[in-house]
Amino acid sequence: MFDVYNIAVEANKNTTFEYVFSDLSLSVKSASGQAAANTEVKLYAQTVNGSTYTLGDLLTSGKTDSSGNLHLEYPAGTYALAVTDSFKRNNIFWNAVIKDQQANRFNLSLNVTRVTLASGLGELMPANTVLKVYSLYESGGYFYKDKEVGSIKLANNKQGEALLADGPYLLSYIDKNKIEYGQAFWAQNGKINKLNLKMEKAQQIEAGQKFTLSRPALSVAISASTPNSSSSATASGSLVKRLAGYILLQVEDKGQAWYLNPKDAKRYYLANGAAAYQIMRQSGVGITDADLRKIPIGVDSRFSGNDSDGDLLPDGLEVAIGSNPNNSDSDGDGYLDGEELRSGYNPNGPGSLSYDLSFAAKQKGKILLQVQKNGEAWYVNPQDGKRYYLGNGDLAFQVMRYLSLGISNQDLNQISIGQ
Repeated sequence: MFDVYNIAVEANKNTTFEYVFSDLSLSVKSASGQAAANTEVKLYAQTVNGSTYTLGDLLTSGKTDSSGNLHLEYPAGTYALAVTDSFKRNNIFWNAVIKDQQANRFNLSLNVTRVTLASGLGELMPANTVLKVYSLYESGGYFYKDKEVGSIKLANNKQGEALLADGPYLLSYIDKNKIEYGQAFWAQNGKINKLNLKMEKAQQIEAGQKFTLSRPALSVAISASTPNSSSSATASGSLVKRLAGYILLQVEDKGQAWYLNPKDAKRYYLANGAAAYQIMRQSGVGITDADLRKIPIGVDSRFSGNDSDGDLLPDGLEVAIGSNPNNSDSDGDGYLDGEELRSGYNPNGPGSLSYDLSFAAKQKGKILLQVQKNGEAWYVNPQDGKRYYLGNGDLAFQVMRYLSLGISNQDLNQISIGQ
């Protein structure tokens, strides 16, 4: 029910009433960046008491399309979004704020838990081996084994996989001698949890054992909403400042694309992929390799391109970041290069990638050129703060197509055209 108050109706006159519904668009993906197709998403009321969040009534639901997208309409308010995990429990994303009469967009990045089990000698256990998953409860700053929530069976590649509701868990295996081995972990949305359980003394657990875990930030719905270009700006300068660095799409015309260059506050027409590639390179600023590494790398599953080794990364991007386009696991750690990169791990070696998000935020909207290499170009998307590789005209066209922001003709006309 959408309620509108104080509508003025004059006597003896026709009254035209227009209302813009609150639009809710969702993009649901796995932590590895794969679209979660045909996935039910539920919208709940939520209540907050201090730091305690509680689900209220189920309000509406819908299923994502083949691209993992879902469109709903619901009145303004703050809600919780939930996706069912592998064990039929709600994986909750809190604080989804729907603003009145606006387009509200959210990205839901689910977690993935991948497990292996090795003998004391390090040999991986075969397919069909079953490990159990228990929830943990917290008491006095420690976590303790609670109820069994389900099991994970190893597949032919000797790995098991599950989607878990955000929270603390214990992965457990009991051998033929009734010795239990376990590893406590937190299934955090947006992350791939890699658990390598080994049947050795260091991982034996006993009844009543306490575990120490760091509690991550609350799992919330990440807003992908961008500046409201349909609203009238008080001055063109204010509009330009808000939209600087965006690729703007004329949604009221024929879908023409423009790049609003933050250097001169002018818009440049991107007629096609080749033109976009040329203009975006001309608009670039130099950056050192050390500074470039401070900015997260963007990978979008909608982008097409050759992927010779099937590791979920285009060949061109692999060459740019130094991974092997003909080896799906460049560092030989058992995980695909694309999965590692999307989860913040280094596909070229051990450990995770380190970023400077404060520095990255200052580069939003810029075209960066690697002056210490071959002048490779990267576009830092203002919407997510990640850098996307501009290897050629085709890639530039895909960036133009998928990372653009719709704008009305009225607002676009306030921005000067660059030559």
